Amino acid sequence: MIPNFEVCNIECDEVYPKALAGGDIAMYLSQLKSRAVAELESSILLITADTIVWMDGRIYEKPNSVREAQRMLGELSGNGHHVYTGVTLRLGSVSHSFVSGTFVKFEDFSSVSIVEYVAKYNPLDKAGAYGIQDCLQEDGKQIWPLAMSIEEGSYWNVVGLPIEDLKRELAAFQEFNS
Repeated sequence: MIPNFEVCNIECDEVYPKALAGGDIAMYLSQLKSRAVAELESSILLITADTIVWMDGRIYEKPNSVREAQRMLGELSGNGHHVYTGVTLRLGSVSHSFVSGTFVKFEDFSSVSIVEYVAKYNPLDKAGAYGIQDCLQEDGKQIWPLAMSIEEGSYWNVVGLPIEDLKRELAAFQEFNS
């Protein structure tokens, strides 16, 4: 039986200390989102998450324009990068945070395939200007114009919620809080 749940959009300024890097940024932002809804009653389990793309010591956040999305994809083209998702579990005043990482390798993209992807999928709401879930198969053919591989980690982490890690951490959190 699936428990009742609700998906909420949490509005908060996603500002983090500049001294943070990689997965620490994602975890900090998930904690920030958790604190933004502190008024929830203590019997409700809150799960917040934030995903970032990290390459060469630099964060690739959500692009602000089509041009910026195309630039990001051009920089990621032919390179490997990390995708980090920070997750915070909160029940009342008790919280627990963790981060999951995945290493993704992009093949070289042509400028045409980048323009096609940005026009078709409008990735302005995705860290790094892409969504791995856009890589679908149609009649055995890849319809996404950008090719990639996961070298280490989880597909679901790149989507934005590391399901396997969440199940493990949630079980431990519930055991600790019972």
